Amino acid sequence: MVAAAEAAIPRVGLFITLETLEYLHRGGRIGEAAALLGSRLHVHPILELANGRVKVAGVTRSRHKALERMLDLVRERVNRRPACVSAFHADASEDLAWLEARLRACLDCREFYATEFTPVMGAHTGPGAIGVAYCLPTG
Repeated sequence: MVAAAEAAIPRVGLFITLETLEYLHRGGRIGEAAALLGSRLHVHPILELANGRVKVAGVTRSRHKALERMLDLVRERVNRRPACVSAFHADASEDLAWLEARLRACLDCREFYATEFTPVMGAHTGPGAIGVAYCLPTG
């Protein structure tokens, strides 16, 4: 089981953008200064889960640009290979519909799942969080 999970690591990716940094601050994941600065500048970070660690994959100044950039990042990582794809959201169903249509149009989605974020994850990211996860086939 452990070997199979470790073998999947290079084939799996996840990107998420947040509507606000407030919930990351509340959960102790970022400091007060970062949250305040981010809210004043209307920053929309794009976070990536890579090799078990969360890192900043980009920062935009608008929600739409964050969604477009996230779409570009997924397209770059998948690189025309078939993939299983999941898009998820926390109270952002309209953005999810927009993102799903574009993902289906530009990727070879062997499987596609659209779902709401779990309540636990939503509590840490806040309403408006939206993300994409993918898994590439072996071989």
